[in-house]
Amino acid sequence: MIILLAAALPFAALAQSARGTVKDTRGDALIGAGVQIKGTLKGTVTDVDGQFTLEGVKKGQVLIFTSIGCLARELPWNGEVMNVVLEDDALSLQEVVVVGFGTQKKEMLTGSVSAISTEKLTKAPTDNVSSMLGGKLPGLVSRQTTGLPGENDSQIYIRGISTTGNSSPLVLVDGVERDFSNLDPSEISSITILKDAASSAVYGVRGANGVILVTTKRGDKSKVTVNYSGAVTISQNSDMLDLLDGNEYVYWHNLASDMDGTARDFTPDEIAYVKGEKVDPQGLFHNTDWLSLIFKKAAIGQNHNVSITGGNDSVRYFVGVSVLDQDGIIDNVWFRRYNLRSNLDINLTDKITLKVDVSGRLENRHQPGVSAGASDPTASYDNGGAEYGYKNIVFYTISAKPVVNPRMPDGTYVGYQNPILARDESGFNDKNNSYVQTAATLEYEIIKGLKLKGMFSYDIQNTLTKKLFLPCAQVTPQYGAVDAQGFVSLTPGNSPHLTSGVNQLTDTHSLFTRYTDLLQLSYNGTFGKHDISSDLVWEQSGTNYRVFSAGKQNFAITEIPDLNYSTEVIPNTPTGSHKDYGHQGVLLRVNYSYDQKYLLQASVRGDWS
Repeated sequence: MIILLAAALPFAALAQSARGTVKDTRGDALIGAGVQIKGTLKGTVTDVDGQFTLEGVKKGQVLIFTSIGCLARELPWNGEVMNVVLEDDALSLQEVVVVGFGTQKKEMLTGSVSAISTEKLTKAPTDNVSSMLGGKLPGLVSRQTTGLPGENDSQIYIRGISTTGNSSPLVLVDGVERDFSNLDPSEISSITILKDAASSAVYGVRGANGVILVTTKRGDKSKVTVNYSGAVTISQNSDMLDLLDGNEYVYWHNLASDMDGTARDFTPDEIAYVKGEKVDPQGLFHNTDWLSLIFKKAAIGQNHNVSITGGNDSVRYFVGVSVLDQDGIIDNVWFRRYNLRSNLDINLTDKITLKVDVSGRLENRHQPGVSAGASDPTASYDNGGAEYGYKNIVFYTISAKPVVNPRMPDGTYVGYQNPILARDESGFNDKNNSYVQTAATLEYEIIKGLKLKGMFSYDIQNTLTKKLFLPCAQVTPQYGAVDAQGFVSLTPGNSPHLTSGVNQLTDTHSLFTRYTDLLQLSYNGTFGKHDISSDLVWEQSGTNYRVFSAGKQNFAITEIPDLNYSTEVIPNTPTGSHKDYGHQGVLLRVNYSYDQKYLLQASVRGDWS
């Protein structure tokens, strides 16, 4: 018993509890402050009274105390109750973040807002901004369903998914509703998300799922600065399915047949052909690793950007150019992107400032006729619909039988679903987007604290899509059936993506335009301990979308993919449609602060369309 007690005493000494209280410099308890043992992952948080209890602390160990808006502090624990005071992080509280129709200091925020700066955005190279936000902003969830270059936008949700309807947040780039996925990170200054109703209410019903505010870089008063950054990336599949090889496939299929009491799928000779113990005189059987034939070990990408920043008291400018070149992990798939941005600030007088923003972007995407992504663009052909709509090169790869050669000795492809045929022989799907986005803003300081701002923007998106679908002859083995020579029967036919055997070409042109008007009257004043700011905003926007598509088939030659070279029109083409939409809104917002301690924000908005 004495021995056991002596052994237990050191353990009891190690398992002590550190207790204490964490407050700010004003003596107020800090709720949710973090308390962590330095060098470990063990920690806790303070309760509503600022008190904490942390188990398993040794005397002399250093505890780290942290709280939002306060400077971190490290203190050794000497076994006594701790009374910790954290000082305000003045720099953090004074930091200005972008909010709806303006900016605010962090210490004056009443809503739930999170922001990320350009320094964090550009830490690692990426080809899609939406895909890199996951895990970087609290309350934001991103879901990426495909890695296809140029099509790998993430679905973004703020604080979860809505019960009904669309769950996508409203995205504004420099105050205008625009897509931000294919902006170059080097041209972004910050990204802010408005997460709760209090912060996003200024955008009305459009902000019901949260708001993402993207601010691009602008010039400043400094000498001319030229920045270059470049990156070469290597993309690999992070994980792959562990599929049966040919030897395992024939074993388990024959075993299943034995258990069912049916005839075996593979004869002893066919098993030997798959194992490589005998040479198949027909040239059909082989142990084929489809994954290694379709997926490259790595895909190379590169991104280069150059920016020029500078200005003086009268003119400030930011000009940026970037190029992205990304290959797919599957051959015959690639994405090219070219970005150009110019943001110009001009002081016309001491009280009038003009901002002129112009940006352009070109996007070129290429993939085979059978999609390498999440869906098959041929789903609507040959009455495929539900049967073929979910199939693509990846699906073909994981479902192809690993016991046959990709081709017969005469070069004929072996089906039914042959991913090499789908990748190399199915044609192509080219999609080219061009964007021009413009905005002009005029700001006039009427008197000190009172400003009037007017903004007009006009965006154009032009999309050209050309799809060439080529049929390809193949043979499908009829396992268990033999021909006159004793070989496995082969049924000739066309590949499943175009069973009609007739080539098809479709050209699609779409044009999207959007204009946005905004007038904003803002006031900001301080009277002793009272801070008051208000905004009266009127905005209007309209969109116009036009799309036209035409297709022909049975081309004598396909080397020149133009509609002129066929007279046979695809049934139910050409097609065309249009869509117009517009809305207006008026907002009144008032912010009040007393002694920078008691805050109030109220807003009223009306929308119609």
